[in-house]
Amino acid sequence: MALLRRAVSEASSPPLLAASVAVGVLVGSSPLIGLHTAVALAASSALRLNRLGAFIGSNVSFGPLVAVIAWAEVRLGCGVLDVTPLASADRLTFARDHLAAWWLGYALIGPALAAVAAVAIWIGATAWRRRGLNSGSARTSAPG
Repeated sequence: MALLRRAVSEASSPPLLAASVAVGVLVGSSPLIGLHTAVALAASSALRLNRLGAFIGSNVSFGPLVAVIAWAEVRLGCGVLDVTPLASADRLTFARDHLAAWWLGYALIGPALAAVAAVAIWIGATAWRRRGLNSGSARTSAPG
């Protein structure tokens, strides 16, 4: 229970929580499939951010959504590189062309997803905190 309390309270101001989730989403949308959680936790620890927020953000690429994100990144990268997806003659060329396209697409889509997540979390956390503070002050000032 103490571990959960610590995880929820560490670096929990709205800006820090937004940054934590953004780091998680940035890592979670990367081509590093299978390493998202470990990399997100390492990055959030190194940056002294909320590890729980980064973990939650890194799960942006769960189940079927990972295929959608990867497809979008590869398609965007192929468009930028002017490579026709799935048209390479041999596997080595296919892997080279599409891996480069995937990383390029990630470099464009990953930060955009992270920015959207950060703004949403910042707004939500700020509203949550205001609501909590307002309801707490109403309780303490009410006649008892």
